[in-house]
Formats: sequence, structure tokens, C-alpha cells
Amino acid sequence: MEQKCPICNKKHEIIDDVNEFNTKVYKCQKTKCKIHESVFYGIDDAEKEKRLNAIYNFLYEHPFADKHKTYWRFFFEETNNAPYEHYNINVFHLMHNYPYNIEKRINAILLALNKLYPTIADSFTIKDLYTNHPRLFYPESLSMGEEKVIKEFVSIYSILSKLDFIELRAKVQGEPEKTEYALTYEGLKKINELMQDNQNSNKIFIAMSFDQDVEYIELAFKESIADAGFQPVIIKDKEHNNYIMPEIFYEIENCAAIVMDLTKPNFGAYYEAGYALGLKKQVIACCKETTFNNSKIKPHFDISQKSMIIWKDEADLKEKLTKRIKYTINVK
Repeated sequence: MEQKCPICNKKHEIIDDVNEFNTKVYKCQKTKCKIHESVFYGIDDAEKEKRLNAIYNFLYEHPFADKHKTYWRFFFEETNNAPYEHYNINVFHLMHNYPYNIEKRINAILLALNKLYPTIADSFTIKDLYTNHPRLFYPESLSMGEEKVIKEFVSIYSILSKLDFIELRAKVQGEPEKTEYALTYEGLKKINELMQDNQNSNKIFIAMSFDQDVEYIELAFKESIADAGFQPVIIKDKEHNNYIMPEIFYEIENCAAIVMDLTKPNFGAYYEAGYALGLKKQVIACCKETTFNNSKIKPHFDISQKSMIIWKDEADLKEKLTKRIKYTINVK
């Protein structure tokens, strides 16, 4: 069955998949995903649009769940728990970073434009952006029709122009959607500031199991991080009165890097590391030698290919981790 995809706004094949995950499968080049009915249940149109924007932007960064081209599966649940499989994504967590105010939206648009047009010679039109990346800039609603959406886009780009973040390259009289724009020097400076904001942090986040039998690893992590000149952060030590996942996201966003333990299997740690990688953070993975060499319990294939610290004992771990932090993360 062919109909308009609510995410990319183009017509293509949509397959009902009610026997697995109660989903519709959206098959196109931009939206390789399965969406559970819980994402849309009991919400108004405005909230639905925001969730679709969030899903689209996630898919723009991560087209598939793995190199085998596994489709992402999106659901919505107000919970602190991370998903049991790495390809299940809770939209409730994605909404934590949604740019609800105009300043954050402008910042998100600038970062997206930098990814699409990375050189100063690149130019773009609003029409092209609407056609190829309709939700990348968090429009209020794609369902209101092309003319109104383009008018919204034009308003956003008028703000960017007044801020001197973009400039006209070629104006088409009477057709603002065909006018060519380009990022300015001030725009590129602002983008660089946004990308550097958290790189000056002196914090390193620890992602690992909280079981008692790996407390010695936690202590070794904390000592190594401190010896390297950083402040260790682990969520179980933080006092707060909120949902735990937004607090974890906040700490990851405001850290310089993550140290991840793979000795004790923990889906939450995988989830946190994936989130950090999406933010272009350094992830330092560590695994005990006996675990890494055991085919039954060794880290997942996708991450075991990454350069990681393989350690024999606590002293070995602390020495290697301190050196890795010092050599890969600059103390500002």
C-alpha cells in the first residue's frame, strides 16, 4: 500500500505489521523504522508533530541500528528504564532534547545546516530543504500544506539573516523559497561555539552496572579519572528528584567524555554510550581480559571491534585508563 509517510512527507510503500510490535513499517530512504502505536496514542496533533520531528532527526543521525541494517523500533513510555535491546528507542527520552523555544530551534537548525553544507562555498534554497529534509528543522506542522510550511521556513531564515548567520547568494524575485542562502562567517563562528560548548567540561561520565561485584571497577574508574585531572560523574551518586533518564542525558551532554565498563553486561551502559556517540563525545570502553576472551560473555560484536582498554587487574586498569584519558581528552 502506498501513501504519504508522516515522517518524510513523501509517498511510498507502508506495510502494516500488526503481528510484530503493533507497528506500521515505513520503508523509504529516510525513514527506515518501525513505529509502535504508543507513539501516537492519546495525544493532540501538535504533540504528534513534535514526536515525528524527533524521530526524523534521530533517523537522520542514525539511519540503521547496526551494520546489518536493522530497522529502529520506536515506542513511547514514561519510564526511567532503558530499552532491553539497543534498537528499541523510547521517544519519551528523545523528547528531552527537543528544541521547544526559538533560541534552541535556531541553534538546532544551524547545526543541521553545518552537517548538510559543511563548506563556506555551499549554498541552499528553502525549497530544496523542504523537499529533501522536511523535518530536520522542527517545523510546527507538515500537515498544514507546502505553502504554509515554506512560509514558516522563510520566517525562520529571515531570523537567521537578521542575526547575520546566513546571507543571500542569489535572490529570486517573488519566489523566496527559491532564493539561495549560505552560511556566513558569523554563522560558522556560532556553529563552532555550539559544538565546543561542552568540550571544555572537566567531567567524565561513568556508564556501568551498579552491581556490588563490580564496585571495584567503579572505584578504579573514579581514581583514574581524578588522576587524569577530571571529575568523575556516576548517576547513582547524584541527588535529584526527577526521572533518571533526563538526568543521565543532562550529565552526558555536559561531560567531556564517557568511560564505559563492558566487563559486566549492562544494556543501560550501551544505551548511554550510544547517546554520547550521537553527541560526538569520546567513549572510552574498558573490559577485563577474562571477559573479553570468553566467547560466551564477551562484549557485543558491534562494539568489540572498537579500540578499547583490555585490562588484567585493577592496577593495570588504572594505569591504562589514566593514560588513555590524558592522551585522548584535552584538559581545558
